[in-house]
This record gives sequence, structure tokens and C-alpha cells, in this order.
Amino acid sequence: MERWSGKVAIVTGASSGIGAEITESLVEHGVKVVTLARRLNKLEELAANHGKDKIYPVQCDVTKEEEILQAFQWVEEKLGGADILVNNAGVLIATPVIDYRRVVDTNLIAPAICSREFCQSVKKRNAYGHIININSMAGHYAEAIQLSLGIYGASKYGLTALTVELRNEILQAKLRIRITNISPGTVLTDMFTNVAAGQIDLNNKMIILRGKDIANSVVYALGTPEGAESISPGAVMTDMLRGIAKLDSLLDKIPTLSAEDVADAVMYALGTPQGVEGKEGSWFTEVLEVGKRHTVAMRPSQRRTKYVAHVGSPPGHAPRQANLPGIIFRHRP
Repeated sequence: MERWSGKVAIVTGASSGIGAEITESLVEHGVKVVTLARRLNKLEELAANHGKDKIYPVQCDVTKEEEILQAFQWVEEKLGGADILVNNAGVLIATPVIDYRRVVDTNLIAPAICSREFCQSVKKRNAYGHIININSMAGHYAEAIQLSLGIYGASKYGLTALTVELRNEILQAKLRIRITNISPGTVLTDMFTNVAAGQIDLNNKMIILRGKDIANSVVYALGTPEGAESISPGAVMTDMLRGIAKLDSLLDKIPTLSAEDVADAVMYALGTPQGVEGKEGSWFTEVLEVGKRHTVAMRPSQRRTKYVAHVGSPPGHAPRQANLPGIIFRHRP
């Protein structure tokens, strides 16, 4: 995390819950945090607890594009631009139909707009950046969640796809930006308890994460070293690859990893702290998706006593090349 000390982060939905925990964790590591939310008084209370020039409260309703643009312009003018973007703002409303658009605008459209502005800013400054999307297991395994969540799951599946699209566009544009998708299971927040009331018994033995667990995951993702992000490798120089490629001239034209690179990634994954992997017995998957198409996925084994690292490959994540303007560089209407 040393390389982020003194840098600037934008955290959406920072007035309470997960966003507030992420903000405090980043400040503890020397990051200046611009907090975005509708409740300015809550943001100011959070800033007052940490002293001057550490947290910068900006009132912003992320369902309104003009307010997002104003917030990013403020960051450019006052702080020179952001280096980290945490798309955390989210809303979970099971009913009624009139709120469908609010859920999609908050959980999916806002991250797309924020990421677009962030990427353009990083490119203009020729800087290094990191986007972190706070997703949900509802965006991967909705069938395993036996609760009425309305359109929430659909919006989170969309965020999963958005992360892939952004990664493709970042690769195509050769930007120095990582993108990480963090998908927790049940997190004890006001948003969750309001919806879960009457549907499940919160006093039973179900495992529930806390906002601090997610904040630890964010810090962990930001702290990953350059050479330890290859658990879903691309081309690895092995006899198997040589047998397929056949022509050495072809191998000279593509970037390849060594077997040692993959071994290092496995050792790195096995060494991740418990607070990041998820609590023993919980269903929590932390997916680290970075700009080089590498993925680290940690999930509990069936016996729930050990953690297993899944070693995959980019073809297992359905990659494609982005040849269209897409999200990042599409002109604003």
C-alpha cells in the first residue's frame, strides 16, 4: 500500500456502511479520500473524525450524471485527479416497480459513468490507476440466494459484465489501470437488514460479514504486487504450449509467462490473510480481476476447513477484444 500513500481515491456511497469502512481504511494507509454520497452531513461527520486534508466530502447523487461530472471536475481542479475509484454505492429495494430504475441507475449506470470519467482522467495524466467495483454474490449465483431481492441481482450481474467490458477496453487502450471485482456474500448493513426483515432469521447461525471485511479486501487488492497477479495466466511457456504453437516464430510474437510465474501466484494466493479470503464457513468469494486478465478466486472448500485456490485460464473467463469505442471513450451525449 506504500505506493498509494498521498494518492487520491474516490469512494461512492461513503456516508455509511461498507463505504465508510473503506474510507477509514484508506485514510489509515495515507490515502486522501473524496467521499461521494447524498447525505452531506454524514460525510462531514466522517471527515471530522480524521482531521484536516484527509477526507473531502462532496455531496453527489450518483443517479444523476451531471452531479457525477461535477464531482469529478471538483477532484480535478482541487486535487489534480483521482488515482483510485471505488464504485461502492448500491441500493437494494425488493419493491415496488417504481424503484427499478433507481436500483439500476445506482448499481450499474453510476459505476459505468464514474469509471468512464476516471479512465479519461488517468489517461490524460498518463497516470496509474485502480478501479474497484463492490459487487455481490447476487451478481454471480442468484439461484443460491433464497430471498426476494427484486431487480438487485440483475443489476449486479450487469456490474459483473461491466467489469469485464471495462477490462477489455482498458487492455485495448493500453491504460495503466487495474480493475477489481469484489463480490461478498451477506454483509451486515442497514440496507441488508431492511430487506431481510421478515424473510430470514438474523439470529440463527448464518455467517454474516462486516463492512470491515470488505474494506480489508479493498486494501488487499490495492496492495497486490505487480508480479503476483497471475493465477489465471495467459500463455505459459510449457511443452504443451510448444506442441500447440509448433512454430517458434509464433511464440516470439506473443507475451508468455514462465511456470515459475504461476507457482509464485499460487504461493501468493495461499498467503492471503484470513480476513480477505472470507471467514471460515462463510460463502464469500473475493475475485481479483486485473488489467492483464489474471484472476485470483478464493472460496471455502466443501469441508469448510481449508481454502482452495482455483487455477484457471483467460479462455475460462470468455475474453474478447474490444474494437468499439465502448464505455471509456464514448463521447458524452
